[in-house]
Order: sequence, then C-alpha cells, then structure tokens
Amino acid sequence: MELRQLRYFVKVGELLNFTEAARELFVSQSTLSQQIRSLEDELRCSLLVRDSHSVTLTEEGRYFLSDARKTLQQAQQCVDRIADVQNLDEGELNIGCTHSFGTILRETMLDFTSRHPNIHLNARFKTMEELMGMLQRQEVDFALSYKPHELFDNVESHVLFDNKLCVFLSESHPLAAELSGCQISLTRMQALKYAMPTRGMQARNLFEMLIDDKGYAFDIRLEINEVNTITDIVRNSHFATVLSRAAVTAQSGLVCVPIDVSGNNIEGCFHILRGKYVKKSVKEFIRILSSKNADNIMLQHWFD
Repeated sequence: MELRQLRYFVKVGELLNFTEAARELFVSQSTLSQQIRSLEDELRCSLLVRDSHSVTLTEEGRYFLSDARKTLQQAQQCVDRIADVQNLDEGELNIGCTHSFGTILRETMLDFTSRHPNIHLNARFKTMEELMGMLQRQEVDFALSYKPHELFDNVESHVLFDNKLCVFLSESHPLAAELSGCQISLTRMQALKYAMPTRGMQARNLFEMLIDDKGYAFDIRLEINEVNTITDIVRNSHFATVLSRAAVTAQSGLVCVPIDVSGNNIEGCFHILRGKYVKKSVKEFIRILSSKNADNIMLQHWFD
C-alpha cells in the first residue's frame, strides 16, 4: 500500500467524481482508476461503487476514508518534523486569519519572510467559523482571530493581546477635535453616520452584543467585509466606523475614540489543535508576532 494510493482514494472519496479527482491530482483518469483498483485488490474489498452516472462509497470505503485521512496527516507530520530539524531552512506555513487581523499580520509576515526566506507562507482570510473548520481539517497550521464566544472541539486558544472596540473617524470629521482624547457613549454614538464591518465579522458581532435590546438606533449607511476598505472610506469621508484598536494599528489620518461601555473587551488570540504537534515555524511566527506588542508577556511560557 502506497501513500500515493491513499491520496488518490481520499480525493475520489471526497469528490465522488473520478474526472474531477483526476484533474485536481494532475493524473489521467485511467491511472487514477488503476491505482484505486490495485488498492481494492490489496484490501480484498470494494471501496467504491461505480456506475455510468455516479460514484458512491461502500460501507468499507466510508471507514477506510477516515483512516486514510489520518494516515496522510500523520505522514505529513513526519515531513514537518524533518523540516523543523533543518532549522527552518525549508517548509511551508499555512496561516488562517480573520479580516480584522490583516493589519496586525502584515508586518509580522514581512519580518518572518526576511528571517526565513525559504519558508513558504500561505495566508488565507476567512470568517471565524470557516477558520475553525479549516483548522480542524488541518488545512491551516494555526488561526488568528479574536476570541470566539463559543468553544470549538479540539481547538485551544492562546491570548495574544487584550483589546477594545473604538469609534474611528477622519481627522477632518466635524467632531474629530472635540472627541479626540475622550471616550464616547453609545448614546452619543447615535449622532454619527457609519460605514460598518459586516455582520459575522468579530468587531461587528461584539458591537451588536453591546447594544442588544437597549433600544439604540445607529445610522449605518455602508457595510463592508474588508477592514482596509472601511478605513479608507472613513479617512476620506465623514463616516465613522467601529473596529478594534489593534485592527487599525499604524494607520494615519484617523482619530480613535474608545467606546465607554461595560463589556467592551476583545481578546486577540491564536488557535491550534489541542494535543497535536506544533510546527517550529508556527512557534517562530507567533514569537515574532507577540514580540511586536509589549503586552504579550503573558505568552512567554508558551515558547519555553
């Protein structure tokens, strides 16, 4: 039995389509079929039911698909450990990140790649729910987001920094000078017009929780799911927005006004699979990320 055969079977088992599986694996359909037939012969059972219109898994195939995935994941862990022994001279690091973390991630990625130019970085921006699914399927090595309000199976979260929601507005906004250096109440916030992050983004989710059932009315004119686009619009208009302070790090032309309300606390975290091997490159990336914020002394034990 070869790992190649397992990869072929897992791809067909997931797609249930030989044509699509062959295309994604960059092999001919005849080669794919032959390798899976050889695997079935070795196992002395049928893993797939084929007809002219569809492909389905047999009962044996369903059980074998789960075990084959685990075997491939364990094999990849062996490869990852070898790369670690080589002192980060080669390898791949897959990062999942919510949109709000884009600004925070940018500087660390540049620093990491300058120190370890042969480590290939892949960064994928998704919602919290999508990231947790990708992490559990081991499609990313770790995820960066604000702390979720619900627990996810097999995922452990480590706090990077403590943060709060703020109102951001342009330095040219009519209220900029008056609000600069102050806090703003939810009541006074109702006088502003907003370009807000879309529902589902964590800053928006927390804001909705803060105002839930309190009878406030906010004039939301725009909803956007990309932080840099929001801040560009706010910087060049009289719209305000609500984001975490960390999401707008080092952006000029904006006034940051903390929101004066209890419960306005949002923790930036990285998430890994509980009990699983953690790549050396993951630890190095998190070390660089945390070193850029003096408040991250809480993480020191994680690197020991």
